[in-house]
Amino acid sequence: WDEWKAEDMTYPDTPETKKLQEELLVQNKMMREMRRKQEKESLKKTKKQEQDSNVDQTPEPEEKAYKLNFPNGLQQRLVDDLDNIEQNKLLNLPGKPSIHDILTDWNMRKVAEGKQNLESVEFIDGLESLFDRALPVMLIYDFERVQLQEALREAKGRRLSEFYPAEHLLRLLAKLPWLLQEADMDKPLAQKTNYKVNDLLKYIEKNAETVFTCTYEAADLEYIEKTQQTSK
Repeated sequence: WDEWKAEDMTYPDTPETKKLQEELLVQNKMMREMRRKQEKESLKKTKKQEQDSNVDQTPEPEEKAYKLNFPNGLQQRLVDDLDNIEQNKLLNLPGKPSIHDILTDWNMRKVAEGKQNLESVEFIDGLESLFDRALPVMLIYDFERVQLQEALREAKGRRLSEFYPAEHLLRLLAKLPWLLQEADMDKPLAQKTNYKVNDLLKYIEKNAETVFTCTYEAADLEYIEKTQQTSK
């Protein structure tokens, strides 16, 4: 989103958020190590190009590493999503298409365009892993917690990204700048990730009719009573 932020972008200092931050730091460290060799290999070539160039280069102005161009239509979907939850409605699970389905289709389109590479595969796997860890901590509302427990039983070992729909992916993407900041990701990697996320947002907006097909249904009295019991 261009300077648009969700109301809950600041998270409490809890054991869950600390654990997620630690996991992000470990994952980021691994990604840095994987790219260190690539950076070293390209360093000599880059230096040679700079030495050979006789053109004065003015440094480009510093850009924000965590800036998402969140389309207005997708912002509105997040608002509508919250409105439905506040009306005691739930998205039907498992979601069709699932987050995994959406990311797979996005990636296949990149393959067809000749733009798929190892970094894209790593990005998708990392995003799904991040979703699975972040979902119970910050991607569901209290009213959905009973449904989450039911989903964990029904999933039977499947990744949660294979069970939840596009609306929950949007919730993750809306919080991603905060997560990147907490992961202390180096700027070049953060900018690459930022670029891919913006491209994914464009894909979701363009294909909204086929991406957002999961429907909301009013929760029954039994479910509402369960949520009231768990909140006590």
